Amino acid sequence: MSKRHFHSAGPSVNVDRRTNGPAISAAAEASVRQFIASGDDKAALERTKEIHKASGTTASEALLVDANAERIRSLVRRNLTLEAQSLLDLVRQRYPSARMRLDASMTRHVARRASLDELVRPLNDPALDAAPRAAIERALQQEVCDLAALAGCEALPVDHPLRQAASALERAFVAATSGPIAEDTLALPEVSRRSPLAPWKMLVRAIASFYVGDEESCDRHLGAISPESAPARLVPAIQAMLRGEAAAPLTPAAAALKMRVTGNSTALRSALEALDQAFALGSKGRILKAIRPAVQACRQNSPSQLESLRQLISVRCAVADLEPAGVTAAMGGPSRHDAAFLQLLARGMEETRDPEKIVGACRT
Repeated sequence: MSKRHFHSAGPSVNVDRRTNGPAISAAAEASVRQFIASGDDKAALERTKEIHKASGTTASEALLVDANAERIRSLVRRNLTLEAQSLLDLVRQRYPSARMRLDASMTRHVARRASLDELVRPLNDPALDAAPRAAIERALQQEVCDLAALAGCEALPVDHPLRQAASALERAFVAATSGPIAEDTLALPEVSRRSPLAPWKMLVRAIASFYVGDEESCDRHLGAISPESAPARLVPAIQAMLRGEAAAPLTPAAAALKMRVTGNSTALRSALEALDQAFALGSKGRILKAIRPAVQACRQNSPSQLESLRQLISVRCAVADLEPAGVTAAMGGPSRHDAAFLQLLARGMEETRDPEKIVGACRT
């Protein structure tokens, strides 16, 4: 007798050796796949229930789980997230052997459309099983992009570690993208290495390193970001900013971010070099002519540096004895005469070694 078939007067029947039930036919499975392909997930689910009831094999169970997964996706697409989550929980309970596969393929899909409250509320249960807890944390790592929303999520208590971590990261992220940031701000002890928000910690540190010109540190922090996490979507853009060009084509969103942060640095650099050459030649007419494109390039590509540039131009023009009115007109407006400007002016006058200008520096 064959190990794979029982022979009798009738035709042979394939057997699933794990459950001793008849294996599902290729035609039966094809009919289910056809229902799924045509978008009729309800019919696919009903058909697989019939097949599994008749067969009861591991193969029929796997097909039933696949049909349920497609049904869950359909509910999510129709914004029925509570129904989708309920069905997902039911399938996990009835078919424990498929739980890991479902957690990997479905929780993230449901999380994309579920509200943040719905996603994290189960974390309040101290008796929550490890598998669903891990699935929720994985969804948070992969899908949550709004740290402020998580920090203010009322489905969790104020002192919950996730809210505390999100709040600290939000403050650090804003600081890192707004100006110089202190080292203790980057410590972020609220975010553990195993936290689902740990990739955000690496992203904040990478951004801070980028802005101080520490390319090695920036690269190191970028390399520590999980490739499946939400912050990983920013990695190609930051790497392109570091190197001046992308290793692979950027998405439209990443390309727009790169342009917004770095701008057309080539045009700005060329305009500033032309202005430097004009100052070096000492031609007042050429200096005034070069000021306008330099200011325009800075306004377009690095507006945050515009006021500093105007102050520097004003000081160099004062040292070169250019008429203030002409300089102001070329710059499109006056520079701000604050403490930083006065310090620059005094230093510029001192460096000329001209006695009269040194006296002027002392007055400043």
